[in-house]
Amino acid sequence: MFPLKYLTHYASQDIRQGMRKNLLHLMILSCLWISGCNLIGVQNQSQDETIATQNTIVVQNQPLIEPQVDVTSDYNPLSSAENAFFVGDFDQAIIEFHNILNQNISPDTNARALMGIGRTYYATHQYTAAIDTFNRLLGQYSDSPFIPHAYFYLGQSFTARGDYAYAVDAYSRYLQLKPGIIDAYVFELQGDALINAGDYSRAISSYQAALQATPAGDMETLNLKIGKAYFALGDFTTAIQIFQNIYDGSENIYTKASADLLMGQSYIALGMNDEANLHLMDAVIQFPRAYDAYTSLKILSNRGVLVNGLLSGIVYYYSGEYLDAIDQFDRYLKESPDNDGSVYYYKGLSLYFVNLPTPAINAYDQLIQNYPQNPFWSSAWDEKAYVQWKVLGNYAAAANTLLTYVSQAPESSEAPKFLYLAARIFEEKGDLELAAQTWLRMMDEYPGHELRIRALFLAGIQYYRLGRYTDALRIFQRLAVLAADNKERAAAYVWIGKSYQANGDQQNAIASWSEAERLDPTNYYSIRAGELINGFAPLTLNESYDLGYDLNLERGEAESWIYTTFNIPREENLSALGNLNTDLRMMRGQEFWQLGLPNQAITEFESIRRDYATNPANTYRLMNYFYSIGLYQSAIRACNSLLNLTGRDNLSKLAVPIFFTHIRFGTYYRMQVVQAANQYGIPPLLLFSLLLQESEFNPYSISSANARGLAQIVPATGKEIADQLGWPPNYSTEDLNRPIVATNFAAYYLKRWYQNLNNNWWLALAAYNGGPGNVLTWRELSQNDDDLFLEIMRPHPNAEVIGQNETKDYLMYIVEILNIYKLVYTHPG
Repeated sequence: MFPLKYLTHYASQDIRQGMRKNLLHLMILSCLWISGCNLIGVQNQSQDETIATQNTIVVQNQPLIEPQVDVTSDYNPLSSAENAFFVGDFDQAIIEFHNILNQNISPDTNARALMGIGRTYYATHQYTAAIDTFNRLLGQYSDSPFIPHAYFYLGQSFTARGDYAYAVDAYSRYLQLKPGIIDAYVFELQGDALINAGDYSRAISSYQAALQATPAGDMETLNLKIGKAYFALGDFTTAIQIFQNIYDGSENIYTKASADLLMGQSYIALGMNDEANLHLMDAVIQFPRAYDAYTSLKILSNRGVLVNGLLSGIVYYYSGEYLDAIDQFDRYLKESPDNDGSVYYYKGLSLYFVNLPTPAINAYDQLIQNYPQNPFWSSAWDEKAYVQWKVLGNYAAAANTLLTYVSQAPESSEAPKFLYLAARIFEEKGDLELAAQTWLRMMDEYPGHELRIRALFLAGIQYYRLGRYTDALRIFQRLAVLAADNKERAAAYVWIGKSYQANGDQQNAIASWSEAERLDPTNYYSIRAGELINGFAPLTLNESYDLGYDLNLERGEAESWIYTTFNIPREENLSALGNLNTDLRMMRGQEFWQLGLPNQAITEFESIRRDYATNPANTYRLMNYFYSIGLYQSAIRACNSLLNLTGRDNLSKLAVPIFFTHIRFGTYYRMQVVQAANQYGIPPLLLFSLLLQESEFNPYSISSANARGLAQIVPATGKEIADQLGWPPNYSTEDLNRPIVATNFAAYYLKRWYQNLNNNWWLALAAYNGGPGNVLTWRELSQNDDDLFLEIMRPHPNAEVIGQNETKDYLMYIVEILNIYKLVYTHPG
């Protein structure tokens, strides 16, 4: 249920929009000129949450799935159904598509509804129902422009059901009707289906067709598949030739390892054992990290071929077979007492992973004490200290290990990092004085190192925690002089102010915070300084906001600004894609997008976006196109590229026409976000900020940690939330890519930590990213000081020495994003 203010329509929309826009520009420009300006939002046009901000885009006479309904048109049931599909509300989409079909409005509408029904059945893994629907579309509306896509989806559905012969035929029909666009992709799918059907000869032909397409498919992957098909046919000689060509031409170690393994297996099939062993051994020696090296090693072992213990141990280590690795390392040490010491490094790692920390340290000590020239010598010190610190909890020994290294190898590139980590260990032990002294050594002993400023800052934080505010003030004042940029300088002034305040000098505290606020108004520390001046906690929110805007009304001013700023001739049409339509990547991206293959589409679209990043006209065109089809991440990135061409800083970027700010900080998936926020009692602007930070509103995003969707939730957490909510039915990991699911999960998960952490959004966001256990530890150490809480956060030690502190950065970015959302959408009264 939406609050009444979201459903209000104002009269004289264009007048109100212009007043709002001009007032916002005036405020931003004032902040550029006047120190200490508090950025506050102003009222904008309100709209019904079901109304969109863009027009329908038609490509190749086929309307794309619309993200929302055109603001200027009446309610459109077909667009409503397609929007339900777009946001992942599949139950509602099915109902609305069937209602449209039952009305029998027109053949074109019926065909489009059937396409939507079939796609929805496919998305929900109801493959037989999808096949029946697509066949109905083919039979009843053979002239529909959706026919090629129906054949493609039939191929996908038949493949998913295991009917590979039918899938092959469906893909062939698609290729006949839509040639020359994504041929390589579809020929590869067809080849895969033929392999599954056992038709290896035709599979080879399909893969070769994929290689000959324009552009060709992934040559290494396709040639590996062709080689495997020849192997399955018993033509081992041809298979070997193909695998050898792949090996010779590839620079990828995993591809080379696969080629070695496959050649070895092919030679075994030919009875050529020496040649087989040669290639299997090459995989073991050259590419021990690859899993195919492990498979090669097992084949060699089963064939009675003895492999050097160090080599086999390393392969076992990388495959996770740590006990076998240790056995091989011990065998190697018995057989090769005169070695270079590397075996001790790998043995130490393996012992660590089987939870034998003391023997692991002993192995590292063997390397440290006896092999100072070994390339793993520095790493052995690092690993030893880590085990002492994080596994055994022996802080003094761990710090001593690192400091001993610094004294023995002060010129090493690792020495400043180890000195920094030693201070971290002292801090975690609770010896804040020694931590501060060790961090201060960085400035004296390694004055040119990148971590020196961070070390100086942390030394000041330790003195502040100790209550030695005068010492802390002295360090932060030094930092303000040495800081490399305004962000670092603003951080220094925030803590100068905190130190003055702690000493009872409120006048100098406010003066320091005013200077911090002036330095970089879009940066976290400047924003925080403004809050401190006003006595606010982080993430203070005003509930009076207005999420409505109309990009159609704003676009004219934006285009005039583009023409003027970049000296583009007025006769050049910026409203159409123009020559971009002839770019094959655009054509492929559009086809992939319409076929429901977003990741493939994004690859093509991002390629063309990057290539045109210095072309303002085409970047503007791409931005509008991406926005119109609901590819918001690429629209945001294109907009940022466009504004970067002007050389503006973060603050002055807000002084451009409001259209661009609404692209960069849009209220995307507005209905779903506001509904979820209202249901769980979360400020909607906070939820929008979280989603922008997590994924830039890309529901198909997958992180390196396998976090998925708009809210970047890992599958295990998603399953936990789904079980607690009892929704959605038959939950699977794929549901995290549905915006309607992701927004609800994000709101539920954030609210859960808010309630469990003293109704504090600051802590809740930290728990969302860094885990509740860490938050409780940080909160205790900070003694409920929100600013200390941020500075006490510590990442994995290996991350901090390269300047990464994920949860701290996460919170700072959320604050920076939220500040813009508040500026743009906050209601003044």
